Amino acid sequence: YNIVAINASYPAETLAHLIKYDTVHGKFDGEVVANTDHLIVDGKRVDLISERNPELLPWNELNVDIVIEATGKFN
Repeated sequence: YNIVAINASYPAETLAHLIKYDTVHGKFDGEVVANTDHLIVDGKRVDLISERNPELLPWNELNVDIVIEATGKFN
């Protein structure tokens, strides 16, 4: 599987830091670069979306096969 997008309200720099320095898994040895609307993780682009309404998320446009909803809001 490839991670193609992250929907989060955090700035790209914060997400990059959280990926690079995970409190459970430790430091990620790969490269993580933050851009305005995407991250580059070990040379692979991960689009960043900041959408609170799940009906407006562009999963089809991004060719997403699996979505992991981890907020707990939609139990």
